[in-house]
Amino acid sequence: NRGSSVWRRDMQTGAERKVHQQDDAALAVSLRATASGGFVVIHAANDEQSEVRLLSVTDPTAAPVLVEPRTPGLIYEVDHWGRLVIRTDAGA
Repeated sequence: NRGSSVWRRDMQTGAERKVHQQDDAALAVSLRATASGGFVVIHAANDEQSEVRLLSVTDPTAAPVLVEPRTPGLIYEVDHWGRLVIRTDAGA
């Protein structure tokens, strides 16, 4: 069973809010922090394609920002070390 949604919890009130829903069952959703700690990465991927959205940790009400739309045959990852770094298999 793959994760398909990402929720945010307000630590003061306990209120929960869905911030992302992945409806394509072929993609697995994972979360991680960037190296800088400034963003949470929402990574949806399978062996053939990927899609990344970033959530700022400094703006808890902001919507996730799409880095690059899903493209068949394109796998990419994003990190942040003071600036965004995108690693991809494009042209490989």
